[in-house]
Amino acid sequence: MLHFGAMPLYALLANLLVAPLLAPLTLLAMLSALLALVLPPSVLPLLLWPAQQMAGLVMAISIWISQWPGALMLTGRPQAWVVGLLVVALLPWLLRASASSRRWSLLPMAAALLAHGLLQLSDGLVAVERFGRHWLLARHRGRAALVSTHGDVRSCRMAQRVAAVHGHSRLDWVMLLDPVATDVLPCWQELAHRVEAPQQGRPPIATGKMLRSDGLSVQRAQYRTGSLVLRAGRQRWQLLPRPQAMWKLQQQQRSGPQQVFTGTWLGFKPSAPQRRWLLQHWAGSRFIGL
Repeated sequence: MLHFGAMPLYALLANLLVAPLLAPLTLLAMLSALLALVLPPSVLPLLLWPAQQMAGLVMAISIWISQWPGALMLTGRPQAWVVGLLVVALLPWLLRASASSRRWSLLPMAAALLAHGLLQLSDGLVAVERFGRHWLLARHRGRAALVSTHGDVRSCRMAQRVAAVHGHSRLDWVMLLDPVATDVLPCWQELAHRVEAPQQGRPPIATGKMLRSDGLSVQRAQYRTGSLVLRAGRQRWQLLPRPQAMWKLQQQQRSGPQQVFTGTWLGFKPSAPQRRWLLQHWAGSRFIGL
């Protein structure tokens, strides 16, 4: 739960089924490694066949059980202190304490579950950056939407992992800031009910238009080319996906009043002068990606 934000419901059964295979598989693998040092390569496939078949059986059992209905329950990755509270609540049961101690342990257990539930239903943004790509997950009352700077298959796989880790099997919508190839589009459609991406040089949404679901929306700002405004519940965020949006913001800042936002997200790595300018002109604001 802490690392993957999910709980495999049949993990205990899967381990019980493969446990009898693990000891002989390990011994066969060790024996094969020793024989490979002294025997000619031509006979190695025959020697490795039993270990290969047994390893294939372990994999087949694991894959079979993983495809059962509800095999993976997406809980969302909890805060470390919530996990700590849950561990404290389980200690009396592990140590076989008295019945009264176990009854009292139900209180921190309930508190941990309640806290995690409230965190999952809260509004907010989760930003991830890998390999020069950026993803922004907007959350509202247990639902979520995503903005991605890239639309390739690697970005889609990472977006699926980000959504699953935070407890979302399917998103309301996904907005891609780069074109998506036809063969990659099904990957994104599997992740979200609606996918918007640039087409024939046109942006995913026109200026003033909105991509919206209940409590979650993103629109292209009317007063500034290239920037976006994202709402997650009551939070209102300014998105600067490209350096060009940053340059336009600097020009607009000289001639117009400053807009009020919960914070600003950067879909690129800013230079030192850009970072100083943001901190100077948006003092007190929250930044993601700075």
